[in-house]
Amino acid sequence: MAKRAVSESVNKSEEIRKLVKSGLKKPAEVQAKLADRGIKVSAQMVSTVKSNMRARKSARKIGRRRAIANSSAPPTDLRTLARFIRGVHEVGGIGEARKILKELE
Repeated sequence: MAKRAVSESVNKSEEIRKLVKSGLKKPAEVQAKLADRGIKVSAQMVSTVKSNMRARKSARKIGRRRAIANSSAPPTDLRTLARFIRGVHEVGGIGEARKILKELE
């Protein structure tokens, strides 16, 4: 595959993001503004970039919610873990511990 020639072209998506953040809402407005600056984009490309901006924002919100939900549980104490391991060894190993747990269900 041939390498692309290094050029001083603009990143169209980044230019669209800047204009949307500056307050332009309609894809046709963004397209016209970029056309004035000599950058050719379609209205569909503007819509796609705007949609991706919203999707990233939503994903960040979901990630934060999950992190908060997972961090609210108390961390496992090292002593508790050591007691658990000793208990499994006293019962006779993992196999025996599983049998006991099945019986308790």
